[in-house]
Amino acid sequence: MGKMRACPSCGQEVSKQAAACPKCGHAFKKGGTSPIIKLGCFVVLLIVAGVFGFTLICGKAVTEVAEQHEKEKTIGASESPAAFETTAAKICKDYKDNELAATQKYKDKVFVVTGAVEGVQTGFDDEPFMLLSCGEQLSFQSVHAKPVRSEYDRVSGLRNGASVKLKCKAGSEVGGSAMLSGCVFVD
Repeated sequence: MGKMRACPSCGQEVSKQAAACPKCGHAFKKGGTSPIIKLGCFVVLLIVAGVFGFTLICGKAVTEVAEQHEKEKTIGASESPAAFETTAAKICKDYKDNELAATQKYKDKVFVVTGAVEGVQTGFDDEPFMLLSCGEQLSFQSVHAKPVRSEYDRVSGLRNGASVKLKCKAGSEVGGSAMLSGCVFVD
C-alpha cells in the first residue's frame, strides 16, 4: 500500500504513478524539481559566471602586458632620454659589490652602456641578445642586452670583441647578471 495515495478531490485510493484519478479525473501535479537540484544549478551558474568574469579581467590584463612587451620590442629605449652613461664592467662591478644597491640604481632606468661583445645568443623565445663582457676572465657574470627588432640585422653582424654603445632599459638581474631590454645602438 506504500505505492498508493488518496485523491484530493474524491478520496479514492490511486497509484502514486497515476497522472490522474480514474474515478473523478483529477490531474495530479508531477513532482517538481527538488530544492537541492535548484541550489546545485544556481551554484554551477555562479561558478560559470565567475570563471567568465575572471577570464575577461585577466584576459584584458594579459593583453595590456603583451602590448607593452610588443612596444618594448619594437620601440624600446629609443623614445626615452638616457638618465646617465656607464660601462658593462661598471654594471658588473656594482652587482658584484652589492646586488640590492645595483638593482636600485639600474632597474627601470634608461641609460647608455658601452662594452665589448662577448657573444650573441638567442633566448628560449628565439629572440637575440648580446652578452657584454664584465672585463674579467673566467667570469660567469655578463650584461645581457636585448635589442629592439629594428636592430636585429645589426646585432647579427656583431663579432666577439666588437665595441658597442647602446641605450637600454634595465630590468631585473639573474645570477648577478644585469638584464637590459629595448636596446638601440647609439652611433
